[in-house]
Amino acid sequence: MKILTGSQIREADQYTIEHEPIESLALMERASEVIAQWICNNIPQEQPLAFFIGKGNNGGDGLAVARMLHNVGYSCSVYVLFDKRQLSVECRYNLERLPHGVRVQGMDRVEVAEDAVAIDALLGTGVRGGLSEPVRGAIALVNGLGCRVISIDLPSGMLSEYGNAGREIVYADVTLTLEFPSWRCCCPRRGRLPAKSLFCRSNWTRTINDRHGRRIIMRTVGTYRNWYCPVAVLPTKEPMGTPCWFAARRA
Repeated sequence: MKILTGSQIREADQYTIEHEPIESLALMERASEVIAQWICNNIPQEQPLAFFIGKGNNGGDGLAVARMLHNVGYSCSVYVLFDKRQLSVECRYNLERLPHGVRVQGMDRVEVAEDAVAIDALLGTGVRGGLSEPVRGAIALVNGLGCRVISIDLPSGMLSEYGNAGREIVYADVTLTLEFPSWRCCCPRRGRLPAKSLFCRSNWTRTINDRHGRRIIMRTVGTYRNWYCPVAVLPTKEPMGTPCWFAARRA
């Protein structure tokens, strides 16, 4: 299993866009389909979904997922943190594509049912330095809802690699990240960990594998999931280094 840095993940996205080739919006749609499918498989339609949307492409992912889930019968509410003019091109495009049945409003009046699931799409891997308003307030609001929280890509506010100790982040119950785990999801020394991180596979793996020389084994009919499950061996203390090395080599 490959564990990537935030910059490597962005590089993989850009390489796929340029060499598959595929437009950024189409790549976003592809990723959002995988996330929406996971939610369909794990969250019953009776539970309302509240989407918290930032201004970048992570917000665009959230809006695309909201549209897809509304179309299959989920009750979806969308809370947009920024003015429409401040949104990225992809984010604004997906906001305009929302069906009329999806309630869209600002973050000044958030009403979330007790049995709702909050979908965190405020910030993605582009976070740099400290947080300012209105993002800090939005993160505090999501953390204070008291309901289950699912983050797209990574909990909002979390840095890709280092320096997360003491940061204000969304305390997600589940984080849905695409293709490969990253350092932020695996290393306790890098600050608070997401409660659970799940790696959703989309269809752009073959392209970036060729670029980075990685080998991906696709599951075939008649085989079992546990034959292919990736394993991360993460020593937390120095004396554990040698047995962890042997375990990884044996695997």
